[in-house]
Amino acid sequence: MPDEQLPSRVVDAEHRGWMLSNDGGLGGPLGYRDASDYQAQRLLTPGELAEQCGPLRPVVPPTEADVAELRRAWTVAGRKAAYTTAVAVQIAFGRLREGNGGLAAPHSYEVTRRQLAAGRPGSWEAVRLFELQLWANKNKESRYDAAAAATIATVLQRWVSSPDRYTEVAETLTGLFATFADEQGGWPAVADQWLQQGALDHEGVLLTYSLLYSTGAEFDPAMLS
Repeated sequence: MPDEQLPSRVVDAEHRGWMLSNDGGLGGPLGYRDASDYQAQRLLTPGELAEQCGPLRPVVPPTEADVAELRRAWTVAGRKAAYTTAVAVQIAFGRLREGNGGLAAPHSYEVTRRQLAAGRPGSWEAVRLFELQLWANKNKESRYDAAAAATIATVLQRWVSSPDRYTEVAETLTGLFATFADEQGGWPAVADQWLQQGALDHEGVLLTYSLLYSTGAEFDPAMLS
């Protein structure tokens, strides 16, 4: 494949992310480095990477159908959208872990973390995404829309499980949610009273607002203090 057609990021069969780089500076040969350990890994040519770690999936934007599905779920959820999304991440993580062997598989937790973060491993958004799914409480059923959460979880699973493509989760979800929130009137329109400034659940406010609305037009750092 010509260099100009190489995807900038790919995910391998073990759910590890790789980023396109060059060896020797400008004009050097292009290849891939482990995106989670850039400094330590040698450069692999596309052929070497495919042979050693394939099949490879390019990291690509979400499909229009997936975006539309998310927006419909958030519309149905209304002011429960933020909490519903947090629960959806937890549901997706649980489903993916079961697919990786569940509790009976010693490494299923770490494999699932890799699978969800392979698009940009180590990003602050990915770190916050895992914190969000640990915080979400599915027992608080009055605070989320169960059907919408299941729909969102299915989309997230599809992003990281499709055989021929991979969509980065944390940053993509953040951008889509913040855009939707702004169209609805901002954070108060998509988050319940327990996720607003001054609410007693400070951790919940911090986790949901700082991730899901970080690119929002009216993002206010004071919400995080």
